[in-house]
Amino acid sequence: NAAWPWLPELFGGRQSARTFHFLSASLIVLFVVVHVLMVLVSSPLNSLRSMITGRFAIRQGEGR
Repeated sequence: NAAWPWLPELFGGRQSARTFHFLSASLIVLFVVVHVLMVLVSSPLNSLRSMITGRFAIRQGEGR
């Protein structure tokens, strides 16, 4: 507050800034959790290998 006294006023007061901060942080956490779950559901070892090496193994006969 001492470094930037205009910042809480930008959000309409301290409580509005806290609410904005809480919602933003919650959305970021939700984004990370959903993306980690998506990697875990879709063959994590293959996904991690493709992120590191650039090679994605496609298996024949899986019906996908």
